[in-house]
Amino acid sequence: MFHSAILSLILESAITPYLIILTSVFYIGRYMLVRQLDPKCRLRLPGPRGLPYVGSIPFLGSENKLHLTFTKLAKKYGPIYRLSLGSSEAVIISDPNLIKEAFRMDQFSARPDMLFVKEIVSGNGIILSEGDMWKEQRRFALQQMRHLGMYRLASEEDQLSQKIQSEIRYFTDTLEERSGQPIGLDYLLGGVMGNIICTIICGKRFAYDDPTFLGCLSTMEEGFRLVKLSMGINFMPFLRIIPMMNTVYLKIKDNNIATKAFFRSLIKERADTIEVGKTRDFVDAYLHQIQRLQDAEKFETSNFTDAQMMQCVIDLFSAGMETTRTSLEWAFLYMALHPEVQSQVQEELDRVVGIERVPSMDDLKELPFTEATICEVLRASSVVPLGNPHAASEDTMFHGHLVPKGATIFSNLWAVHNDETLWHNPSEFNPSRFLVDGKVERPPHFMPFSTGRRVCLGDHLAKAEIYLVFASVLQRFQVSIPAGESKPDCQGLFGMTLKPKAHRLSMTLRHKPKSVQPATFTEPARPA
Repeated sequence: MFHSAILSLILESAITPYLIILTSVFYIGRYMLVRQLDPKCRLRLPGPRGLPYVGSIPFLGSENKLHLTFTKLAKKYGPIYRLSLGSSEAVIISDPNLIKEAFRMDQFSARPDMLFVKEIVSGNGIILSEGDMWKEQRRFALQQMRHLGMYRLASEEDQLSQKIQSEIRYFTDTLEERSGQPIGLDYLLGGVMGNIICTIICGKRFAYDDPTFLGCLSTMEEGFRLVKLSMGINFMPFLRIIPMMNTVYLKIKDNNIATKAFFRSLIKERADTIEVGKTRDFVDAYLHQIQRLQDAEKFETSNFTDAQMMQCVIDLFSAGMETTRTSLEWAFLYMALHPEVQSQVQEELDRVVGIERVPSMDDLKELPFTEATICEVLRASSVVPLGNPHAASEDTMFHGHLVPKGATIFSNLWAVHNDETLWHNPSEFNPSRFLVDGKVERPPHFMPFSTGRRVCLGDHLAKAEIYLVFASVLQRFQVSIPAGESKPDCQGLFGMTLKPKAHRLSMTLRHKPKSVQPATFTEPARPA
């Protein structure tokens, strides 16, 4: 009775609002005091305050400009700062020296504990695996890449060089058929890049209009867009119950199933025709490794499984195709927008290579302006603007601050490549910034393929592909904006890669190298 009377008095009293405010202030003050006294909180990196449950996600602005938002925040909070993303903590690094130091550390070599990794990729593959599995699978992939010739592309007699040149001839012949016509290069570049990497992985190439191949490219392209839309689910898994987000999540799963079905059929083709003692491609090498482990009765305890092979194949294909395709899209767009640079590249190609033959890897050392132009394309485009996210595997002190276990670590490569303290007038497209006394010099803050322990393992192949396609096209074609069409802008669309906005170009034939022969495709084997 007494308590009820007191409660009624409080509820009916004019002082009640003040009591509520006082109580709130007390608890907020107590919370802040505890945080100040907690040594871990005092060691936290600077960064914006977030909201409960969602963190800073509502304040990050347009999803197409996340790299720009991170760059803007770096100007306020410094070259390394933190963000709350849902219930997770993120660390964003925008200084090249700090990025190199962090990514050399074993503690920062893990991958984020995200829903996408758990339920779709299942921690398999090379890109999103970690620990001993990642080290073992990456080491095996590197060994096979070396054996297959991806690190010795300088010789025209090399089998892999011949395959790449054959695919490029097919591509340039296709462009010749459409000479002078407005054309979107996206799907054609997907064809040439997809065929090169597919030949290396599975020993198979497809016609550019093959419906199965186009279906795979389309499914993966849609997957890249959907992953961007579903990033919030990785940091706030409860979003899956929201109908629209759940639809996106389920579509990603369906696309992953379709992609696996495509590569499962290719793997089966290789398994049905494999020969003891011969290795034609990456899948052959993996199947031989599985057989060796089975013969030694070690298969059950190894990481070399069918599921792991499948994800490795998808990783190599998607990474090898998407980044090089996007880089070349930017390269030809920049040439159309900067005809004076294009003329200098073509003058150098005409003088060094001529018109009697196609450019080769052996020519590269005599083409400094062409190489510098490719470097400038990679800097200006920064096609993987935030790199692949790393994670802290344990609480780690880094430059006087605590990076907590599980924190997602982003390297803002776009900010590095557009830092006015590192590059003179970075918004200007200027290949000469990479030339010193007529020779190409790459400054230490140039890192288009990231850096550290998880640096892109296909960077040698990617550089060769970009150079050979770029030089071969500019040798034969003049690239321009189609008459009557407005100039595309260079504000990329943020996603898995930073892609140019949809546009068309005209590829007008200059001349055709006399030594060009019809493209042929062979499948040489090497000893297992």
